[in-house]
Amino acid sequence: VVRIRFLNTKLVNLAECEPVLVRETPYFDRVWHWQRNRSVWGRPMTIAKWKYEGGIGMHARCQLDYAIDGKYRIFLTDVGIDEEVGDAGSCIVAVYGDGKVLMKPIQITGTMGRKSLRIDVSKVKRLTLLADFGRDNDAGDHVTWGNARLVRK
Repeated sequence: VVRIRFLNTKLVNLAECEPVLVRETPYFDRVWHWQRNRSVWGRPMTIAKWKYEGGIGMHARCQLDYAIDGKYRIFLTDVGIDEEVGDAGSCIVAVYGDGKVLMKPIQITGTMGRKSLRIDVSKVKRLTLLADFGRDNDAGDHVTWGNARLVRK
C-alpha cells in the first residue's frame, strides 16, 4: 500500500485554511515565504523518509496564526526539518493557543527526524504555529508541518 486517503469531513487540512496573521522575519534580508502542501523550496514535503501530501512548509522566522474559533478538538501533525536541506537546519518550533503555550518550544535539527504531535485545541480560538531561529541562525531552517490537520468537534 503506497497511500491511504481518508475522505472525512471531521479532518481539515490546515493548508486549506487561510491564516489570519503571517509574520515572516528574515535573519538577514531574504524572506523565504511559507508554502501550502509544499516545502519552502516548493518541493514535495519529506521528513526522515516520510513523504507528506498535505501540510505547511515554513522557514525561520515565521509565525502563522489561524482563527479556529473553538470548532476543533485536536491538532495533529508531524514536525521536523525537511530533507531538502540534508542534515542542515536547527530551528525552534512551538504551538500556541490564544497566546498560551500548547507545545513548549523545542529545538529540532536536520538529524532528529520527525516529532509527532497531538495537541488539544478544544478551547482555542486562535492557533499559532511558530518556527524560530535556532543555533545556526537561519541556515537550513526549512520546517515541515507534515499532515497538519484539525479534527472537528
